[in-house]
Amino acid sequence: MSPTPAEPLMPCILIVDDERQIHASLRLRLGRDCDLVYCLDAREALEKIQHAKFDLCFADIHMPHMDGFAFIEAARERDPALGYVLLSAFDTDENLRRTIPLQVYDFISKPLPEKQGFEARIQEWVDRTRRQRAELQLTAQAGALATDRDTARLERDIELVASET
Repeated sequence: MSPTPAEPLMPCILIVDDERQIHASLRLRLGRDCDLVYCLDAREALEKIQHAKFDLCFADIHMPHMDGFAFIEAARERDPALGYVLLSAFDTDENLRRTIPLQVYDFISKPLPEKQGFEARIQEWVDRTRRQRAELQLTAQAGALATDRDTARLERDIELVASET
């Protein structure tokens, strides 16, 4: 059954972490209210982002083959609107500084915080991604309209010049 306008779509969250315990913990905490997709490494997650739209991504920093920072940079090329929350046991000053240019929604230390500190913010993060996605879509539509307008003006000007000669 498709959702009515009063029933928003269940958030789809991508979880990129090489620790299966984090997958299990998030499944227990969020599985009832969110559609969760799990990846054990960043390369697999990039493939999923290429083929599906997610409302939020939780990513670990330290993973094999590609760290969370490089993953977010690569993922942004595939989906510029997707929002990220970093999960890490390594909440060093250096890691916190590296998150600033990535504009992640939050940096959460492992183990996961209490319910009010975490689950209560999920909808806020999902809404933020959905707003970004809508704004990018409107920007693209405005660009297409401006191009159509400019083309119509050019065609009109050509017709006027042609009719005068």
